[in-house]
Amino acid sequence: MEYTFFGPYKRVRKLLSDKENGNDSTTFSFDSNRRRNKKNYKFVKSTYIMIIKFNNRENKLINYEGKDIWLSRSVAVVGIHLAKSNGETYVLIEKRSNKMDCPEKWSAVCGYLDWDESGYEAVVRETYEETGLYVPFQTEMVFNNKSNPIRVNTDPHKDARQNITLVYLFVYEYTDKLPKEVTMFRSSEVDDVMWLNVNNLDNGSYFDDTSVWAFHHDSVIADAVGFYNETFH
Repeated sequence: MEYTFFGPYKRVRKLLSDKENGNDSTTFSFDSNRRRNKKNYKFVKSTYIMIIKFNNRENKLINYEGKDIWLSRSVAVVGIHLAKSNGETYVLIEKRSNKMDCPEKWSAVCGYLDWDESGYEAVVRETYEETGLYVPFQTEMVFNNKSNPIRVNTDPHKDARQNITLVYLFVYEYTDKLPKEVTMFRSSEVDDVMWLNVNNLDNGSYFDDTSVWAFHHDSVIADAVGFYNETFH
């Protein structure tokens, strides 16, 4: 989308400088011809025109059953569930079924934000739907970042679908064994669920093969582990 900006020379040069230094992602051209569009603009001394072009594509509006609905970028939620037990740290992961995109690949809990729910409510729901783990019942939980995401990604180039992604982190401390019931969970969307030792993310094991991961979730998990370690150590 293009806009015409006109203003004092110093302000225009500041915007140009920001662009040249990599501080602005917009595209624009500079024109010092004060006679341009003189029917529409009254120029004074040292006033310049700048045509600004942003990188966006406008959202589309459709009418469905009498209601106006905007087709815009979707909001995805990712839940990283870390469990500490006997000096080791594990992450809850799932194997996606053939019904899903990225079939037979492993991922963290993930899904989309629905109407009438917050991001935190969405990740709690997705966790239960995909693993059977109901977060509010987990008395062993010691951290959830006050129900706020630890990461928010809006970069359109990191996701082919250009999803806006909210990453939530949950940490549990178990004095005994990890909850085994979640590893027996199966559904039409999930073929397998397991607690993976986070050391297996990068120690040359099967899970070190990035091709087995959906949505680069191995990197997302590693980032969440790093966030937790930096916060509490």
